[in-house]
Amino acid sequence: MPNPADVEYQERATNALQMALHNARKRSGLKQTEIARRMKIPQANVSRIEHSTDAITFKTFAAYLKACGFSFAIDLKSF
Repeated sequence: MPNPADVEYQERATNALQMALHNARKRSGLKQTEIARRMKIPQANVSRIEHSTDAITFKTFAAYLKACGFSFAIDLKSF
């Protein structure tokens, strides 16, 4: 049985990534159909990426942001 704290952390991380993608699309002014065209995937897949409760890969995250005209960087800091 998975640790409830781990499950909650995964859900929050997935939600944060999906929110970032949705916000990137809104900021770009593009519709899902245009993102799909740029990513060369069906529009239904774009919707699934934005709304699925499944974890998203960094490859998909980066491709989606690129289609919106954005990029991302990871900054690891110790505390």
